[in-house]
Amino acid sequence: MVVQEQTLYAITAVVALSATVFTAILLRNYRGDARRHAAVAVLSLAALSVGYVVMALDLLVLTTPDGEPVYISRFVVYTLTYTVLLSYIGLIAGANRRTRLVPGIATLGFTYGTLVVQLAPAPIDSLGSLVVLASLTLVLWAFYRPLTRAAQAVSGNRRLLFAKLRNIGTLVFISYLLLALMTRQALGLFDAFVGVFVAAYVDLLAHIGLAGLIIYSRETIEEVAREYSSPLATFTARTSETSESGGDAQPTDD
Repeated sequence: MVVQEQTLYAITAVVALSATVFTAILLRNYRGDARRHAAVAVLSLAALSVGYVVMALDLLVLTTPDGEPVYISRFVVYTLTYTVLLSYIGLIAGANRRTRLVPGIATLGFTYGTLVVQLAPAPIDSLGSLVVLASLTLVLWAFYRPLTRAAQAVSGNRRLLFAKLRNIGTLVFISYLLLALMTRQALGLFDAFVGVFVAAYVDLLAHIGLAGLIIYSRETIEEVAREYSSPLATFTARTSETSESGGDAQPTDD
């Protein structure tokens, strides 16, 4: 490569860190509970920055049976960011707890199925491929069936933000699928430079795109914050419904 692999990781880390700082500045426009919700965007970009710093330092590296490097910090980042972001999309859609957790949990299968594809010898790597395909199918099913149906009952602003996040998530995970199959650690259709460059591009596109939509949707995030005081409600709170008296939304059983 003309540009060293670690140099590409370092450049990506700088871009991600710049996006983190910019998003943190925008976070100052939020107040109270809404700031905690919008902080999800900042933290996801911060996690991506740290992950790429670790890769630039050539730490936490395993090797494939063919001797190609696999950076574990990448998979740690995906666990921290996509599990939260994809589940949070379900909260914006107004889905019940079981439904909104489906894409977040499914992304774990996608992430670690990819890790099996890269690290395991044949034929075990084929099992990893099946897990990846099944997980992606589950993510898309959740996005376009139960979450889309749930979003019909929320405000127009929330429905619009959900649709944008869902569409970006769809494009990103299909890109990850193609990337996982074509990298040097799998089918070897990409050389080291192209694989690193494309992976970094998709990571930045995904995290900046999802985080940017959240941080720039102030009115919608404030609406969600009035219903749930913390983004942790994504994992803990049950379905909310507006009370018959017309008061604020209150938690109810799924």
